[in-house]
Amino acid sequence: MTVEKAVAYDLLSSCRAGKGMLTLVSGPVGCGKSEFLRQLRELAVDEGMCVLHATGSQSDWSPPLGAVRQLFDGPDLPEGLAARAAVLIDGALDLARCGVELDPADSPPVELRQGLTSELIELSSAGRRPVVVTVDDANLADPASLWFLLHLGRRVRQAAITIVLTETAGQRPLNPLLRAELLSQPHARQLRIGALGPAAVAALLSHRLAAPVSAELANEYHQLSGGNPVLVNALVDDHLRAVRRGPELVVGDAYAQAVLTCMHRGGVPLVRLARAVAVLNEPAGSAVVAEIIDLDIWSTVFATWAAETAGLLHDGHFRHQRARMAVLNGMMPEEQLRLRERAAEALHTSGAPATAVARQVLSAVQLGGAHQYQPRWLVPVLVEAAERGLQQDDTRFALDCLRLAEKVCVDEDERLTILYLALRGHMRLDPSNGQPCVAELSEAVRRGRLTGRRSLLPIFSLLWYGRTSEALDLLSYVARVTVGNSDTALAVFSTAAQVCYVYPDAVAKLRAELEPVKSTSATFAAREACLRAAAVVDAMSSGYTDRALADAERILSQSKLDDATFGPIWSALETLMLAEQLERAAHWCDALLRTAEACRAPTWQALFSARHAMIRFWQGDLRRAEEDGHRSLSLLSVKDWGGIIGLPLAVLVLANTASGRYDLAARYLRVSAPDAMAHTQVGMVYLRARGRYHLARGDLSAAMNDFEVCRERALSWRRDLPGLIPWRSDMAEALVAMGQPARARELLQEQMTMLGRYSTRTRGVTLRVLASASRGEDRPTILTEAVEALQACGDRQELARALADLGSVQHALGEYSQARLTMRRSHHISFAYGHGGHGHDDVAGKQTLTLVRGLGEQVGAIALSEAECRVAALAARGETNRQIARKCSITISTVEQHLTRVYRKLGVHGRYDLAGAFEQMMREPA
Repeated sequence: MTVEKAVAYDLLSSCRAGKGMLTLVSGPVGCGKSEFLRQLRELAVDEGMCVLHATGSQSDWSPPLGAVRQLFDGPDLPEGLAARAAVLIDGALDLARCGVELDPADSPPVELRQGLTSELIELSSAGRRPVVVTVDDANLADPASLWFLLHLGRRVRQAAITIVLTETAGQRPLNPLLRAELLSQPHARQLRIGALGPAAVAALLSHRLAAPVSAELANEYHQLSGGNPVLVNALVDDHLRAVRRGPELVVGDAYAQAVLTCMHRGGVPLVRLARAVAVLNEPAGSAVVAEIIDLDIWSTVFATWAAETAGLLHDGHFRHQRARMAVLNGMMPEEQLRLRERAAEALHTSGAPATAVARQVLSAVQLGGAHQYQPRWLVPVLVEAAERGLQQDDTRFALDCLRLAEKVCVDEDERLTILYLALRGHMRLDPSNGQPCVAELSEAVRRGRLTGRRSLLPIFSLLWYGRTSEALDLLSYVARVTVGNSDTALAVFSTAAQVCYVYPDAVAKLRAELEPVKSTSATFAAREACLRAAAVVDAMSSGYTDRALADAERILSQSKLDDATFGPIWSALETLMLAEQLERAAHWCDALLRTAEACRAPTWQALFSARHAMIRFWQGDLRRAEEDGHRSLSLLSVKDWGGIIGLPLAVLVLANTASGRYDLAARYLRVSAPDAMAHTQVGMVYLRARGRYHLARGDLSAAMNDFEVCRERALSWRRDLPGLIPWRSDMAEALVAMGQPARARELLQEQMTMLGRYSTRTRGVTLRVLASASRGEDRPTILTEAVEALQACGDRQELARALADLGSVQHALGEYSQARLTMRRSHHISFAYGHGGHGHDDVAGKQTLTLVRGLGEQVGAIALSEAECRVAALAARGETNRQIARKCSITISTVEQHLTRVYRKLGVHGRYDLAGAFEQMMREPA
């Protein structure tokens, strides 16, 4: 039995014994006061008592004696008593009108008080029916009715009458004098009903769900409801409506509606407070809230306490966003607009952060207040909020602030700041939308109105958009005018180094103008950081040394990713990659990707994803390379990429070409790229990828043309590093296919002499190609050395190719057992890190073709033709007849004829037996 139910039994027992009680029940809204009165009335009716009930009104105006009329209009009164009471009430209203102020002088006429009191006492005495009088929300009842209840309460001590009143915390309070008079009676008592504790919530949940619940789940319900029974029951209703198997927490419409119900029942101050809290959605002092809702500070504090005790708020916040959204959606747009404008004013006046003020202004604009609400402080606050938004990586919010600021700004200097910040935001989020800012900012740089480090951003943006000539002219101008400014000059030098890194043609143009800047005095730390970044870039032409790698690692470990450091970080990462430190490069790229994601900067995410894809490709993990490449392209639209789009396109072309998916590789080659890309280092990487595609497809002339252009650019740009663009080994592969092995060997031997101590992967690739251009007796030794190098560097794709070539050589030499071992290893590597093979020219296709031939030799079959071997190899790998026909450029009927002959020659009954024989051969021990 609950405490409340025990109290109800006690009250009724005293009433039956002729000992009247006067009880005032207090508590927060929704915590069970009305439920207590309902249970009390039900028990009284069951025992044959006369029950009179009334409810106070939430409206600002209540008719005099309204609660009294409710009491004596009840169906439980004898008919004669109800009629006599009506006559007394009507007569009292005719004689005098009760005042609004609760004062004894304005109490009901004596005739009414004494007449109604006598009628109830007479009803309850002489063995007749005990009387139970209940008034819910008595604090909202009219004053005249309350004074009548006090008069009645003074006289029930020796009568079979009990009076129970409820009051809700946060609503209009009872008159202090009346309250004091009520509680001063010797037979009066006060009962406080509060929120449920976790144990009580657990009991309620077990009862509603008809199953025991864990303490952890009960705590979740308690935290979300604050122990308010109305909210707990609403959450249970949401759970039952969701038809969930377990008793997990579900927050739905029932909870939202219960919050609104409790809010409105709590009175006008609580309603105003809840709406202000919903609008603010972040901490604010009571003074600010009071200003927004137009209440005094004490009323605001009291309403806050009432909302907290009722479980609606916790630490000034709604316990769930669903509750906040319900309150917001329950407001008319005009009302919400007014509140947000008041909130912006109050927050600004109180010295709140600019971001908090700006959020209110932006919300007001969305509600239609763009033209009406333009205080004088608006633009500076929006600009400050945008700067903080960029610092806190909330770029979309920053751009929203800047868009509004630009609309209302009239000051030219403020407008330049707005454009500068907007360009920073767009370069992180959607670079193509930043183009309108660049022209005005570039002109401001030339006119000396945008100076210092800020003058460098338009240069980067022009380069991104492919406007190389404009960018170089602007950089030359900035370099000339900043020689005397040490820190800015070093920033210019670092920027120029990055420009030369991306656009090698710029080196000659900028070298003379940058020498004075390079020698500018500055702080030791600034100078060291600048020269370190330049050294990393210089490694592109001078080669990768221990010092260059150490500088790259230092840049990556000491630089926080932001707009200013992105360039040095990017070149340092590529330094590790091109020096073939792939594990370290992958480590740093993973870390930078996580940082970019935390910064919510799609541009950075896309670039690092593209770089990660290339690292994965160089590690031979084709699947993950393609996944990263797809992710990279999905983060930015084609127009947002600018000339850098060649990077993800190149890796996707390379990955799909290596796995034999030529149709997909061709699709990426059809994506249009800006003309300026051809003059960048990224363009050279893309060109090489296209050449590899042509080579794989057998278009040797097109492949040689692309490799030749790579050669010319690498030499003219002084970027002839095999780790960057191994054009010699690429051309050598084409020359071998064209029947010119001697010329191929010359190129490969020249490339071998250029390799440094870090070029393990390039050495392995060069050796693999050299074996194909060498005499038969030299190939095993060369390929064995290639396999060792590729094992050391970790490139699985190239390792699988080298093993496949070595297996073929071993097979040709009659070393069948060793060939099987080598082929088996190649097979597993290829299928583990590739796509399972998508064409007969890929690694898996070649080694499967060799195994099919070996299978024919094992069973003593008549020799399979080249076409039959190719079809059988594809069939053994699970390709359908249609796929085989497309890849071999033959009809489906021809595929079926080839397979029929293969089955007959190998003595198998069909495709399944062919695959089984193939797998058995793979499992055979050597």
